[in-house]
Amino acid sequence: MTGAPMDGRVKRRVLTRKRIIDGLRALVAEGNPRPTADQIAKRAEVSLRSIYQHFSDLDDLFAELAKQSLSPSGDSERVVTGSLTQRIEQVVEQRDRYYDEIQDSAQLALRLEASSDEVARAVRAVRRELRQQVSVAFEAELCAFPESEREDRLEACIVALSFSTYELLRTHHGLSRGRYRKVTKRSLELLLAPSA
Repeated sequence: MTGAPMDGRVKRRVLTRKRIIDGLRALVAEGNPRPTADQIAKRAEVSLRSIYQHFSDLDDLFAELAKQSLSPSGDSERVVTGSLTQRIEQVVEQRDRYYDEIQDSAQLALRLEASSDEVARAVRAVRRELRQQVSVAFEAELCAFPESEREDRLEACIVALSFSTYELLRTHHGLSRGRYRKVTKRSLELLLAPSA
């Protein structure tokens, strides 16, 4: 069942908002980490006034770009089940698909993070979600470690599954997606294996 059709004003509003976000995305991708409202308006081909009708300020606009760029898909939020091996496989495959989908946008958001408190907050919120996913997926294994070791193991798993590690292995080391998955799965197996 589809929703009611948008009236002309609502449709124009949605399209204008999208043009503003796309204009900002293009400017940052070209190397301008903090474009002015005037530059964004010109790129989006909208009036300067339109930017402030859609966003309270530039930080609000930057934060919206970060949220759209980094927001996990439904697939990456799916609960993982099964044996440890099966759960590791599911989590790694979810992360691989997610990072492949958002790679360019993630680099953009990370560049903006240093110059915008709103973007930094949005990025931190996504990191919290991804951390929670790891914590829940491997809760049984992590709880089996002594309390003094648990947090270190969790942090190491988060590093293995981070976008930075993905980018290092895929872009800088030139690993294929299959090899990235294999290396990441092996890292998690080692980190989550019971202590001897």
